[in-house]
Amino acid sequence: MDKWKIGMFGSSYFVGNVIGSTMLAEYGDTIGRIPLIKVGQLITMICYALIVFLIRNTMVIYFLFFIIGLFSSWRLSLGFIYGSEIIRETS
Repeated sequence: MDKWKIGMFGSSYFVGNVIGSTMLAEYGDTIGRIPLIKVGQLITMICYALIVFLIRNTMVIYFLFFIIGLFSSWRLSLGFIYGSEIIRETS
């Protein structure tokens, strides 16, 4: 496999993460953090399962890595904010 094709796996993830961080993060304050963390976890779990068990086309795998990056911003940033709020409340 060409080196650029291997590099596209990580690049598509980070492009999705950048777009998700700028566009989707504001929904944490309007919809709620816990439901969005759960949705992000579910979508990334489904995408990982599709990549591992079903999909063999590299273009589809690039797209699924983009989706994983897109919704990882919900899991990571909203989870960090929610965790820091809990720590602040208990101390």
